[in-house]
Amino acid sequence: MFDFHAWIVENNLEAYEETLKAQDIDTKDMLTGLTTGDLSTMGITSIGGQKKIMNAVQKLKSSAKSHTPDKMIPYVVTALILLFVGISIAFLVYCNVSEETIRQNTPNMKYYSDLLNGYSGVAGANYYTRTESIPIYWGPPTGFIETRPLEKLSKEEGFLIWKALNEYNLKDGEVYHVTVKCDNSEEFLILYAEIYSNGKNFFQHDGCYAIKQ
Repeated sequence: MFDFHAWIVENNLEAYEETLKAQDIDTKDMLTGLTTGDLSTMGITSIGGQKKIMNAVQKLKSSAKSHTPDKMIPYVVTALILLFVGISIAFLVYCNVSEETIRQNTPNMKYYSDLLNGYSGVAGANYYTRTESIPIYWGPPTGFIETRPLEKLSKEEGFLIWKALNEYNLKDGEVYHVTVKCDNSEEFLILYAEIYSNGKNFFQHDGCYAIKQ
């Protein structure tokens, strides 16, 4: 809301307040359309007075340009809402595609369960030979939501990892791409495991990544 009197005081134009108000020149729209000819018609003919008023009017115009007009706010809000909805839909579509992609990357996934401990889920491992190019830094896959160190994996996840690895005749130095998903989780866990200790242990290459289903 434009305050005419505050604008007058701010620009030291008290001497011209009544003259301007008498001509209904007391709104932002009326002031920004003011000319020196209008001032002369109103009887404000001194060069100094006209310059003071027109300088204040110019500042008012500049201030109006630097702010989004009130009438544009609904359009801006609508655009932001549409952008948010679009991003949300795109994310949901990606999540649906990501599960298919994950399973394609690990086509030999099987279902495993341990009734005694209540563990169950799917897991698979792909073997990488030493002749293949294995990056030193794997980097997180597209869509990952968190990275967990080996010691932060649950016992159920560890059970599934070893079930997938034990489908192979493990040898030290071999590297496997492992994917697991517990039945009670919405996350696919992905890690690269290098075997050591005569096939009894492995260490991770660059962490373990979780991708939400």
